Amino acid sequence: MLIREVIFNFTEIVVTSKVIMILVKRNNIVEVLDLLDSEEFQGDTNESSTIVGDSKRTYTTSYLIYAITSNISYFSQVIAPVFVNLIFGSSLTTELPICNYYFLSDETRKKYFVFWFVYQALGMYGHMIYNVTGDSFLAGVLLMTETQMRVINNKLINLNKKTKHGTDDKADEDKEMSKLKKCLRHYDLVLKYCSAVQNLINVTIFVQFGIGSIIICVALCALLLPSKTETMIFMVTYFMVMTMQIFIPGWLGTKIRHESQQLVFAAYNTDWLSRYKPFKRNIMIFVERANIPIQMTGLKMFPLSLVTFTSIMKTAYSLFTLIRNVQEPDVVKH
Repeated sequence: MLIREVIFNFTEIVVTSKVIMILVKRNNIVEVLDLLDSEEFQGDTNESSTIVGDSKRTYTTSYLIYAITSNISYFSQVIAPVFVNLIFGSSLTTELPICNYYFLSDETRKKYFVFWFVYQALGMYGHMIYNVTGDSFLAGVLLMTETQMRVINNKLINLNKKTKHGTDDKADEDKEMSKLKKCLRHYDLVLKYCSAVQNLINVTIFVQFGIGSIIICVALCALLLPSKTETMIFMVTYFMVMTMQIFIPGWLGTKIRHESQQLVFAAYNTDWLSRYKPFKRNIMIFVERANIPIQMTGLKMFPLSLVTFTSIMKTAYSLFTLIRNVQEPDVVKH
């Protein structure tokens, strides 16, 4: 029971940061959603629309996996013990889902047990849904950042067509120049979007990653303790969800940086040598800006990357090993 209470307390810190983000950063959220609704972000070409559509389907699938895993975790912790007790004809479990309210007397706790159980069960489900929604929203805005980078890369690659010399030289040049200007405007919107997303997730990601190693460490410790089947299912699924909370932003952060770096190569691979000076000048300015990769961070203290994810997992395992080494002498003494 103590393990579950520790997990709940640390999880509530992360949930609170997400609540504060929604309440305080409402203007940022509106700005992000407005940019997502723009024509450029929806895809103004067939290729762009395909890329955006694929990302939306990926997001939907990932959300379903995350939500199903979270519901399994909740079911095993709250609903499964009730079914087990009813099936085997025993009385309702004397443990509450989250906290046993030690400040109450045993008599008071038993008298109002059903009320406390329902209250905690509903509250826990509400917090779970909010957590899933918040994590999915953060992952979604990061995924769309990476998606827009791929869209711009695709547009730049499509500029890689040699101008036909002849009477249509000027018309072809104007057409390609128009495409380039659209790319530059799109890139400017993406930079604005990235700035809004960074301001939105700054503190929340810092808290989530900072608390993540502690939660994962506690979950690992809980997996080693003797427990019921439903409790073991809860711990395994909870460990998976907590790992996903850190892995997905880290993976998307790495993808965003990679795709932003690819913009330079995509621009350089256009047929800019045969273009007129205005085209070359715009390409040069774009490359100078794109040379600075886009990197999402947590409170400007660490980057969102797989390297950060690996460091957190190593820290969690180190804490877990330390706790195990401290516990083993006590076990030997007993």
